[in-house]
Amino acid sequence: MLKLLPYIVITLHLILAPYSKVEESFHTQATYDTLYHLPPASYFDIYGSLFTSRSPLTCDPTTPPPNSTSCALLNNFDHLSFPGVVPRSFLPSAILANLCKPIHLLHSYLSSSSNLLPPPTPPTYSTISRFILGLLQAHATTSLSSALPPPTQTPFLLLSSLQPHLNFYASRFLPNSFALLLTTHAFACWFNQSPYSTISLLTIAAATTRCDMLVLAAPIGISLLLNSKVTLLKGILTGIFTLTLTFLFIIPLDTVMWNNYSSPMLPPLPFLWAEGVVLFYNTVENNSANWGTSPPYWYLVAMLKALLGCFFFAMLGVFKLRPTPAPPSPHKDQIFSLFNIQVYLNKHLLGYLFPAAVFVALYSILPHKELRFILPAFPIFNVAAAEGLAGVWSVVFFKAKVDCESSSKVVSPVSTRLRRRKAGATTETTTTTTKTKPQTHHHPPKIISLLLALGSFLLLLFTFLGTAVFLAASHNNYPGGEALAKLHSHILLSSPKPSTIFIDNYAAMSGISRFQQMPNPERFQYVKEGYEAANQHTTNDNTPPDTLTHLICADDCSFSLSPDRYEFLFSTSAYDGIDFKRFSLRLSPKVRVYERIGWSNEGIK
Repeated sequence: MLKLLPYIVITLHLILAPYSKVEESFHTQATYDTLYHLPPASYFDIYGSLFTSRSPLTCDPTTPPPNSTSCALLNNFDHLSFPGVVPRSFLPSAILANLCKPIHLLHSYLSSSSNLLPPPTPPTYSTISRFILGLLQAHATTSLSSALPPPTQTPFLLLSSLQPHLNFYASRFLPNSFALLLTTHAFACWFNQSPYSTISLLTIAAATTRCDMLVLAAPIGISLLLNSKVTLLKGILTGIFTLTLTFLFIIPLDTVMWNNYSSPMLPPLPFLWAEGVVLFYNTVENNSANWGTSPPYWYLVAMLKALLGCFFFAMLGVFKLRPTPAPPSPHKDQIFSLFNIQVYLNKHLLGYLFPAAVFVALYSILPHKELRFILPAFPIFNVAAAEGLAGVWSVVFFKAKVDCESSSKVVSPVSTRLRRRKAGATTETTTTTTKTKPQTHHHPPKIISLLLALGSFLLLLFTFLGTAVFLAASHNNYPGGEALAKLHSHILLSSPKPSTIFIDNYAAMSGISRFQQMPNPERFQYVKEGYEAANQHTTNDNTPPDTLTHLICADDCSFSLSPDRYEFLFSTSAYDGIDFKRFSLRLSPKVRVYERIGWSNEGIK
């Protein structure tokens, strides 16, 4: 039953924080566009381009290639209008969207043929697609727990379910979340002594989700090699073979979907490997520093806050506890013994923990740092924490075994007397009685056991409370998404006239995506602001264009709004810190919504 806990906790995080932020923008929009604009037959066009001189989806709108309906559909994709800084691979989003398509088709059929279900809406399938991703991550977590020793499985599931960032990001449309899914399965293969599967999964993660997974794959590969788990030749061949197969899937897809993407950073290429461009951008040119820099120790401090009590349990995983056996016999890696408790260096765990620590250390060299960058290594740190908690439990819940004598009959190699009689033989059967002495341990003093129990309980409680605060803050951190949902309700109740809604940068980055838009273009039109010159919508006097009926703007709206032209409707608030005096979250207005005066009566001519 405990294996259901990751599924429940991840679903709870999804329900309480259903919107997405700017970091998730590409995969969120790509999942939507693939689900609604790219029919399955289009993939034949995409991968058929391997054998033609021209991709059937890459087209000039004035001269579309024959027999290609997908070319026009590609023009509807969000990333062509809002490309972002660097391209990302479409493969994770395409897989997720196609997992949703059978559900969407069945839902559409049932809603049209009966009144049992409401029609499918984009917000519903935002939740369903994220739910599928969350289920996949929960399955990966339980798979990793099954690969661990039995005493460690329960603590691992418990700590993984209490871990705030792991469960929050598990269902997020982030490259890091897709990488987390693959690395968790890779770690399960690692603990299951399947090293070549580990190499394959890490290679796929680096090629399709986050190119920096190479920084994690390298120390793990070296560890496997030094511990004679793999041979150098076979390990390299496994990586090359996996990478080749992966490229056959992602390069045609990304080249077509990015419509012959060209970058000022690179010379023109006939194909696109999206993560290769990201690798060049972040490491060779170090352009990620443009988004802010942090000191080298930042990840250590961030992990203290993110892992909460798990960080201290991880320390106890490295320096593990166990009751002292009787008669006393020191552990081969014992550091010291006190109060009938042996503390020893867990070298077996260090073999897994060290590559993850090297990954974090190497990542610390890059000046731009975000916690989600090291998220794929978190399961290993949770394994270390589970080892530590298992060691504490072995002391706290230890019951001294009572010496006893047990008789067991040891039968000689000669057959039993009954069988000998049946065979007519006269050989006697010899039976001896032996005494088995179970291994005993010295029980630690009760006060020590009580202190360990209290300390572990307080750490678990601290982790739980930290997760609860984090989740409450996340729930109140999407003012743009909440504003659009409230505006939809207002428009539907106030007037049947068409509306054109303007969404500024801050609102778009704080919860608004295509999934949140109403699928009724005759009633709802959306104009989204972007940093690109083509996506600026102000007039010469910095007033909104006449076509806009509603505005969703940051609290400090960039438009010059005249009170006789636009009226204020409402504002939505977002997390702005913790009020320790009242033990509550502090919220402040972040997004304001305006309506053009007279719109509901006059409409738009």
